[in-house]
Amino acid sequence: MDSTKQKTRTNQEGVTNIIVPDTSVLIRDPKSLLRFLKEDNLVLLPLQVLIELDNIKDRRADNAPEAREVSVIIEKYQSEHEKFQIVGSLSRKNLNFFDPKKGDHVILATLKYIYNAMYKKNLYKKYAKVKFVSQDRNLRILARQILPDVLVEQYKFDKPVKTEKPDEYFVKIINFQDKLLDANKGFKYCHYDKSKHGKIFENQMAICSRNSYLDINDETNILLVRKGDILREIDKNIKADVLRPYSNGGGINWMQYLAFHLLLDSEIRALFLVGTAGTGKTLMSIAAAIHLRHDYSSILCSRPAVFMSNKDEYGFLPGDLNEKMNPWIEPIRQAFNFLSDKRKRGNKKDALRYEDLFDDGTDSNGKERKGPARTSKFQIVPLNYIRGTTHHNKILIVDEAQNLSPHQIKTIITRMGERSKIIFTGDPYQVDVPKLKDESDNGMMYAISKLKNHPMIGVVHLEKAVRSKLSELAGNLL
Repeated sequence: MDSTKQKTRTNQEGVTNIIVPDTSVLIRDPKSLLRFLKEDNLVLLPLQVLIELDNIKDRRADNAPEAREVSVIIEKYQSEHEKFQIVGSLSRKNLNFFDPKKGDHVILATLKYIYNAMYKKNLYKKYAKVKFVSQDRNLRILARQILPDVLVEQYKFDKPVKTEKPDEYFVKIINFQDKLLDANKGFKYCHYDKSKHGKIFENQMAICSRNSYLDINDETNILLVRKGDILREIDKNIKADVLRPYSNGGGINWMQYLAFHLLLDSEIRALFLVGTAGTGKTLMSIAAAIHLRHDYSSILCSRPAVFMSNKDEYGFLPGDLNEKMNPWIEPIRQAFNFLSDKRKRGNKKDALRYEDLFDDGTDSNGKERKGPARTSKFQIVPLNYIRGTTHHNKILIVDEAQNLSPHQIKTIITRMGERSKIIFTGDPYQVDVPKLKDESDNGMMYAISKLKNHPMIGVVHLEKAVRSKLSELAGNLL
């Protein structure tokens, strides 16, 4: 077969197209240009995209590394690839709403020029369609409105499949008896038999009833978690530091038992705690980190710096980096102080204070401390710090992970060194980054869909809000 024809047939649609990507696509996947060009398409990049990339890479934004990576790729293709071009011309005709200060409008005007002045005039007649690709839903709607003959799509490469619904993570076994459990390994367990127990994923919990009526809130239920070819019992007395599974009166919170078990399991290297606001994700993670603090050299905590206005930057906030990060570290500080207060109420002699683990260079009176600096056990760090170095023998907690892109979460996980553990917490239905609004497209759900069912990976879907009844109502209905 002719090699040119074979290349064409490898294209998903059987034809080659003119591809016009916007900034959101390149940030979501810096290697998207390579994927488009591999399919023998012609890629025309609006000049406005370069301007937006330049603005992003010069800020302290969480996606600045992606912008810099894309810039390197663009420069390489500009000089080496004949099917990659940068287009700066605009067509403003009939664009009554056009505002040159709005980047989206400039991209749309460039797209209109590409279609009218280049494609329709048969300058590139070998290509079947002009295809505009964007992660921005509003921009896609506008593009379809002003250019109905242009094919408008969301970037779909490697789009993850939906993960199982939370209720599919429960497996109930009728009339399960204690005598079926062996204890010669130092813990109670039985051998896993799919034909008898049903399908149970790796590190998934089975709620086993001793009674035929399968009461989910029966305190006598046995909890088993699959570890390879065995089902291991979860200790009902499990706790992390001073924190135990909690339900706030809404029935037994079995999934918190699994969360604590996997948080404290040294064999779990990456754990995803998924749940709506108020389900205890951050608090349990901090409690586990305190519990395990002597097993690791340090504990790093981070959150994507996302403003409600989507200005993903620290720059305009006053003060040094620690002061700039205060809006993001406050939930972590609150979790730590809650645990500290709980220790005090329990009259624990080793009650920890926030400043015992976090060192900001001041004494208990807030004055600058003299002498050598203490080594901080806990550190609050920008996300780019985690991505910028290799981490050995550390616990890393990444809060609000639903605001990460697939590329960002990949670069974070690939920085994990030996004996390290990373914990992601987040609510996939509470995404604050507009370009990740599809809950199946954000980085946390992407990573779960690719990594689940591996011995090193844990996934826990938390459903019961423990913060308050109002929090639970809002999480379920709003």
